[in-house]
Amino acid sequence: MFLYIVRHGATEWNLNEGRYCGCRDISDIDLSPLGKKQAEALGERLREAPLKAVYSSPLKRAVETARQAARLHKLDVAIINELRERNYGQWEGLTLKEIDERFPGGYEGYEKDPGSFRPPDGETGFEVGERVVQAVALIAERHDDQAVALAAHEAVNRILLCRLLGLSVSDYRRKLVQSNASLTIVECHEGQGKLLLYNDTSHLAHLQ
Repeated sequence: MFLYIVRHGATEWNLNEGRYCGCRDISDIDLSPLGKKQAEALGERLREAPLKAVYSSPLKRAVETARQAARLHKLDVAIINELRERNYGQWEGLTLKEIDERFPGGYEGYEKDPGSFRPPDGETGFEVGERVVQAVALIAERHDDQAVALAAHEAVNRILLCRLLGLSVSDYRRKLVQSNASLTIVECHEGQGKLLLYNDTSHLAHLQ
């Protein structure tokens, strides 16, 4: 299976506010005007890709992005809840300054080991990895050697890449990036991945 991994286009929280955006209701926000243009550009980038299916997180910012990838292929967007962004618990909707004020020392633990750290009422990076890998295994069963797009989120995509490429989930913030509306392609076989394209944003050059 060839997995076309995309991160959703930009939201206002990404661009201006720097608020932690996870999977709770407070974080289920739309794309910004720029994010919508990014999603359209990504859809055009994927016009010639041999996609047989498009999967998405249930969160609006991912679904909006996935629809742009699906429409030119006349495909429906299949929602998989396990692709939702990491649950940051009580951190969601807060800036880093607000997190430091309300949860002294918590962010230091997160920076030290984002794989095992659990934000208050949230989930660990390792827990995210388990659910995302299960989702991809289901997709692989359905599509075997086909090309499939997966629209998700910054943390989810990086954690998934760690699992597919044999990296430690605890290193996902230190060693990997996922830009808004970026494209990463991985060839997957029996739960292992070969990286073919990484965090490419060349299709967004005209929006800079």
